[in-house]
Amino acid sequence: MKRPVLAGDLARFLGTFFVLFALGALVLVIVAIVERQFAEHRLDQVNANAVTVAGNTLRADVDTAKGDASLLRSIPLVSQFMSSPTPASRESVEHLLTTLVATRGDYLQARLIDNHGMEVLRINHTTQGVRTTPMDKLQNKASRPYFIATANLPVGAFYVSPLDLNIEHGQIERPFVRTLRVGTPVFGNDGSRLGMIIINLDGNQLLNQFGMDARLSQGSMWLVDRGGNWLIGPDPDREWRFMQPDAAQATVATDMPLVWKAVQTQVKGQEQGSFGYVVFDTIDLNPDAGPDSPQLRIISVTKMPTVTGTLLSRGYLLCLLLLLAPMLILAAWLTRLRIGYRAIHEEMRTNARLLENILQHSSVAIKVKDTDGRIVRINKTAAELIGRPPEELIGKDVESIATAESAAMVREHDREVITKRSVTAYEEQVNYLGGFHTLLTRRFPVTDALGEIAGVGVISMDITQRIHMEQVLRVAKLEAESANRAKSLFLANMSHELRTPLNSIIGLSELTLEQAYDREDNETAEVMQRVVNAGRHLLSLINDVLDISRVESGRIELHNEVARADTLVESVINAMQPLASAHANKLLLEVAPDVGLVCTDVTRLRQIMLNLIGNAIKFTRNGEVKVALSCDDDRLQIVVSDTGIGMTPEQLQRVFEPFEQADRSIARRFGGSGLGLTISRQLVDLMGGQIKATSDIHCGSVFTVSLPLGDIDGFEPPAPPVMGEGSFAHRRRPVVLVVDDDSDACELVRNALERNGINVVSASSGREALALTRSLRPAVMVLDIMLGDMTGWDVLAALRADPEHAELPVILCTVTDPEQRTGVLGVIEHLTKPFDRDHLTRLVQRFVGKVKRGRLLVVDDDDFYRNKIAAELREEGYQVETAPNGQHALSVMREQAPDLLLLDMVMPGMDGVAVVEAMRAEQALALVPIMLVTAADITPEMSRTLYERAALLVRKGEADLTDVVRQVHHLLDRLQLPMSEVKEAT
Repeated sequence: MKRPVLAGDLARFLGTFFVLFALGALVLVIVAIVERQFAEHRLDQVNANAVTVAGNTLRADVDTAKGDASLLRSIPLVSQFMSSPTPASRESVEHLLTTLVATRGDYLQARLIDNHGMEVLRINHTTQGVRTTPMDKLQNKASRPYFIATANLPVGAFYVSPLDLNIEHGQIERPFVRTLRVGTPVFGNDGSRLGMIIINLDGNQLLNQFGMDARLSQGSMWLVDRGGNWLIGPDPDREWRFMQPDAAQATVATDMPLVWKAVQTQVKGQEQGSFGYVVFDTIDLNPDAGPDSPQLRIISVTKMPTVTGTLLSRGYLLCLLLLLAPMLILAAWLTRLRIGYRAIHEEMRTNARLLENILQHSSVAIKVKDTDGRIVRINKTAAELIGRPPEELIGKDVESIATAESAAMVREHDREVITKRSVTAYEEQVNYLGGFHTLLTRRFPVTDALGEIAGVGVISMDITQRIHMEQVLRVAKLEAESANRAKSLFLANMSHELRTPLNSIIGLSELTLEQAYDREDNETAEVMQRVVNAGRHLLSLINDVLDISRVESGRIELHNEVARADTLVESVINAMQPLASAHANKLLLEVAPDVGLVCTDVTRLRQIMLNLIGNAIKFTRNGEVKVALSCDDDRLQIVVSDTGIGMTPEQLQRVFEPFEQADRSIARRFGGSGLGLTISRQLVDLMGGQIKATSDIHCGSVFTVSLPLGDIDGFEPPAPPVMGEGSFAHRRRPVVLVVDDDSDACELVRNALERNGINVVSASSGREALALTRSLRPAVMVLDIMLGDMTGWDVLAALRADPEHAELPVILCTVTDPEQRTGVLGVIEHLTKPFDRDHLTRLVQRFVGKVKRGRLLVVDDDDFYRNKIAAELREEGYQVETAPNGQHALSVMREQAPDLLLLDMVMPGMDGVAVVEAMRAEQALALVPIMLVTAADITPEMSRTLYERAALLVRKGEADLTDVVRQVHHLLDRLQLPMSEVKEAT
C-alpha cells in the first residue's frame, strides 16, 4: 500500500519542479533581452561621449595654439622686432616665446620667420628642456609647404597643417616625431607683411591624450586622416604608412571596407552593421580654410551584444545553477504541504518556543499585565529598565516599582486601553527604581478565547539616548545656522568696505582714461581701459557675492511698481547689444500682442534679465540670442534662448547651484563667478515665480522665467508735474550740490558733471550741505549716506522738514545698498558706487534744465571782487575761470578761447588796453567778445579803441554783482541771436 503513495508523491514533486524551472528560465530570457537593450543604449551613449570628448580635446588643443599665435601677432613687441630687430628686442621676444613654450608643455617649436622664409628666432622644446636655437643654426624654410601657405594668408587668418611626421633634410625623422603646425602672418601698422609665426604642436602628446580619451569607449577607438589613413589603428605596424614611400598601403578602406563605406560620406553619426556598432566624428582643424581644411576622423567600433551570448555568459549560467537549489527546495516544500498536517502540533510547539525566544531576546521592553495592573509576563529588557530580575517582577504592580507620579501616569494610560479597547502610543518619562527613562510606549488590549479584555500588552522602546542626542543636534544646528547667518550678514555688510576703494579706483581710472583720450594718448588710454575693465569685472564679482549673501541673510526686500514689460526688457536688450555685437551674435526680441503692464520689482527683474541674457551671449559665438515675451493667464512668460554650446543633462542638473559652471573648462574659457543663475533663481523665488532650463549639448540652451503679473487693476500713470513760475524748479538755480566727506569721491562726481557743462558746488559735511542748500538753492542734490558729522538720512529728514526745501530732488550716491527709507524720504534715485557717470549726468540734467554752455573768463587784480563775481556766475550755471592779471588771462585764452571775457582796465603789469591789443593781434582771440568791468575813467581816445572790441562797459560802483550777472545774461543772449536780430535788439 505504501508504494503507490510514494510514487504519487514523487510524480507531484517532479511536476512541480519542472513548472518552476520553466518559469525561472523564462524570467532569465526576459532579463537577458532587457539587459541587451540596456547594453546597446549604454554602448551608444558611452561611445558617443568618448568620441565627443576626444574630438573636443583635439579641437581645443588646436584652438589654443591658434589663440597663442593670434596673441603673439597682436603684441607690438613682436611686430617691432620683426620690422627692425635689435638685441634688446630680440632678448624680450626670445623670453616671451620661451615662457610660452615652457608654459604650454605640448609645443615642440615656436618660430618667427621673415618674408624670405629665413627663421628669425626659433625656440625648441626637447627632453633637455626649452632651448633657443643659435642664430647660426637657423634655417631657411621658404620651400616648406607651411611657409608657402602661411605667406599667402590675409590679415587675421590662420594656417593649420595636417597631423603628419616631421621631415628633416628630406628624411622622415626617426623615431617618428608627429607634428601639427599652426601659422599666422604678421603685419605692421602700415599694413606691410613682416613675416609669420609658426607653432609646432607635439603630435605625440596629442595622440597620447587621444589614447587616454579612447579608454572611455567600449571597444576600439581609432584616428585617421581625411583619406582614411591610419594614425592610430588596430595594428600599430600599419600606422603612418601613407608617409612612408616604401611601405604597402594601409587604410580603413583596405582593412575594413564596410566600416569605411559607412563613414566616408558623412561628417558624424552612428552606424550598425555586420561589422558591429560604429560611432564617428570629423574634426575640422581649421574651419576658416574652407574645403582645404585638414581633417581628422575619429572612429569607434565595437561588437553588439546578443541575447544568446548574454544567456550563455557565465553570470546567467551561474544564476541558473543557483536557481536549481531554491526550485528543488520550493518543490519539496509544496509537496510536503500535503503531508505536513501530521507535524502540525510539533510546529505549534516550535512556534511557541520561537515566540518565547523573541520575547526574551528582543531589544525592546515587553510586558503583559492583567486587568488589575499586575505583571504577568516580562522580558529581560523590560526588567533591566525597572532595575529588578524578571522573576521578582511577576505579580508586581506599577506602584511597587515606580514613583507615585510615574505610577499614576501609567495607571491612567492602562485604563484608557481597557476602557476604549484601542491601541495607544505615548512618549513617557518614567522614573523607575532603576532610574529615569524616556520611553516610546505602545499599548494594546490582550483578549481571551471569547474576545474579552484579559489584560494590557506594553511594548516600550528606550529613547533616552536618542532624545539627548536630538537635543545636542538641535543645539548644534542652531549654532550652525547662527554662524551661517552671521557669515551672510558679515558679507552683506561688507559692501561699504569693498566698494569704497573700488569707487576711487574705477572713478579715477575713468577720469585718467578720458584725459588720455583728450590728449590723444592712445597708449595710456589702452592701459587705463584695461584698468577700468578689470575694476568693473571685480565689481561684478563682488556684487554677485553680496547679492547672494543678502538673499541668504534675508536682507532683500521687494519694492513693486507698475511698468510696461516690453519696455523694461527692451531697455535691457539695448544695454546688452554691444556685448552681443562683440561676440558676433544677433540679439532678437519677440513680444506677443497680449503683453502689457506688470506690477513687480523692476530693479530685480532687470537684474534677472541681465544675468540670463548675459549668460546666453557669453556662451554663444556667431549665433543668435532671442528673448520672447508672452502672457499666460495671470503670469508673464520670459523665454531666453540661444544657439550656443549647450549643456549635458549632468551639467543641467547643477546649473543653478552656487559657484557652479558646466565644468572647469567652461570657467577657464568664459570666466565668471558662477553666481548669476543662483541669484536669478533666488530672486525669482522671492518674486513668487519659477525659473527652469532646458538644453542640448552643442544646440544651445533655453531659460524660461514665469512671474505673476501682480496687482495692475486700476493703475493710472502719474500726471507730470507742472513747472510754473512759482514752482520749486523755477525758483532754483541750475547748480548741483554734491555732498560727500570723501574728497576723491566728491571730485569724481564733480568731474563727471562738469565735463557735460553742469555747474557743481560741493560740501564735505551734513551741516555744510544744509547751509549751502539754504543760501545757494541748488536744483538738485547728490548725497552720500556715510558723512562725518551726521548721516545722509539725517540730512534728508532735515530737508523734508523745511517747507522751503522739502521738494528738493535728491539723488543718493553711496556704497551702501538701497533701503526702504529711500521711498519714505522721497529719494529720486539710489546709485551704488562705483556709479555710472553717464547715468548720473542724465539724472541731473532732468533737474538743472538746459545747461548754459557759456564759458566765461573773469580778469581782475582784486582777489575779492574777482572771486565774488565768479561765484555768482557759477551759481547761475556758467563755467567760469579766473585770472589775476593780463598775462595770465592771455595764457588761459590761448589754451581755449572763452565765450565772453570780463576784463578790468587797471591792473599791474599788463593793463586792459594791452590785453585788448594783444587779442587783436591773434586770429584765434580777435573775435572773443569783451565785457569791460572797471572803476577807471575812460578817455575819449581809449573809448574809441575799446568800443571797437568791447561789447559792453559796466562800471564798478554803479552796478552791483546782481546787475553784472544780469548784463552777462543779456549780452550772451544777444551774441547767440542772428545778426539781424542783434541789430534790432540793440
